[in-house]
Amino acid sequence: MLAAAPDDPVVAIRAYREALEAGDMPLASRAAAVLSRAGVAPADAALLPLADAARAEDTKAASAAIATLATGPLVVLAPSLYAWVAHAEGRDPGPSLAIAAKDPVANRFATEARTLIAAAPRRQPLATGVSRLLAQARQRSCGG
Repeated sequence: MLAAAPDDPVVAIRAYREALEAGDMPLASRAAAVLSRAGVAPADAALLPLADAARAEDTKAASAAIATLATGPLVVLAPSLYAWVAHAEGRDPGPSLAIAAKDPVANRFATEARTLIAAAPRRQPLATGVSRLLAQARQRSCGG
């Protein structure tokens, strides 16, 4: 349907949700681009470039994606995500996690991220850290 109506945000939002459910990330990205151009992208669409960067172990692209994410409602994840980037680069994640102290929700994620990072191998792949954080966030949003 998105191919038949490539600029229709109503079609794109349905395609986006269905693509996420099916695990079709190329379609989700195309639909998210339509939604972004229309100015109606859902907050979680900012996670797609982050996931792509993490999968590619591209810490610069991941940092850019986190900066975009930090301008929306998922800002509470940014300090912990930056900490995982720092860990993947072999840097101290502490300064990134310290930023979270200003917000109770961000601080809760940061506390758990600190524990996970401390237990992680020295240079754990970025994708693993990001997926752990996002799984934690999903669990919280589902009442876990």
